Amino acid sequence: MHCLPVSVVWDRILDAVGIVNAAKPLPKQAYSLPMSKRRDKIERGKELTAQSWDVLKSDASLLLFPVLSTIFGIVAMGLILVPTIGLRGLQDVADSKHPVAYIIATHDPTYYIAIVASAFVSTFIAVFFNVALAACATRSLRGQDTRVSEGLSAAFARIGPILGWTLVTTTVGLILQILEEYVGFAGKIAVWI
Repeated sequence: MHCLPVSVVWDRILDAVGIVNAAKPLPKQAYSLPMSKRRDKIERGKELTAQSWDVLKSDASLLLFPVLSTIFGIVAMGLILVPTIGLRGLQDVADSKHPVAYIIATHDPTYYIAIVASAFVSTFIAVFFNVALAACATRSLRGQDTRVSEGLSAAFARIGPILGWTLVTTTVGLILQILEEYVGFAGKIAVWI
């Protein structure tokens, strides 16, 4: 199987998304018929997907970040929600026809605290591993070897901004969800915007 060098893939990605490399003139392309904008976007998307897949094939360690994020997310949710439900009684929730509606109807602050904590922790885990992935992907695109530990180190070095972004993202996400649930049509418009 033929693998392109990462620098060639990087150039192709930049070309596909329309970023011109000033050091290298773009080749002239002759088209017999002009393509519609929609078709052009679809073609660029296909090219970008294929090139991204080539990068992943050349550096399979990048695939570990989404896997680790999923595993840590499931464990974190279990560590938050299982004790919460255990504290408040699984039987009451399970006996209800609609467990989520029961939790909301009881107005028990324990559940609300668990929901906010779950949202914050899951967002933090996703952002943390995305930063680690981005750090390794950048190194890989530069032609450097990458290791998962390097990505994790890069993410730990940016833990302050990650926590700040997690707080903003979680707060905005919860506010938008509340608007959508309780304000009706106006809330749905606000979320859509």
